[in-house]
Amino acid sequence: MLGPITAGVVVAWGFSEATLFFVLPDVVITWLAVRRGVFAGLIAALLATVGTVAGGWVMYRWGATDPAGVGDALVGLPAIDRAMVDQVRSALAADWRRALFGGAFTGVPYKIFAAGAPQVGIALAPFLLVSIAARLARFASLALVAGVLGRAAAVRLSTTQRLGLVLAIWVVFYAVYWTVTPS
Repeated sequence: MLGPITAGVVVAWGFSEATLFFVLPDVVITWLAVRRGVFAGLIAALLATVGTVAGGWVMYRWGATDPAGVGDALVGLPAIDRAMVDQVRSALAADWRRALFGGAFTGVPYKIFAAGAPQVGIALAPFLLVSIAARLARFASLALVAGVLGRAAAVRLSTTQRLGLVLAIWVVFYAVYWTVTPS
């Protein structure tokens, strides 16, 4: 189980990344899954989903009331450009449920989907319900993989070494992602 401070950090991280922060809650979820096991990782996935969907609500409202302002804020973030925002809006207009699930597994920030949804006429409640399923699927998948691999690696690596490996993977991931993704 996660303590209240850790749980609060996970929820806040999910919320922050769904709004204007640019490091996914995947980092803390995988860290906890490797450190404390699959169950802790799954709890973190659930908590991150709560925070993410709450942040999605904020971005949805912002997108509904100030589309130009939210668009400008989004393109000011690392690895987001106007073309990505426009592509997400087109994908939402074509098949928003598929776009939302696809985005969860392709590295397109959720915040763009949340901000763009009202602009293409997607109602808030259905958007948030599908968001729960899409984000939880992503986060739980990562928790499972990290927890299982972390347990398997425990045969050869100490907890410190395994956590160092998790950290190194995320540092390399973000160095590549922020370098190759236009901004």
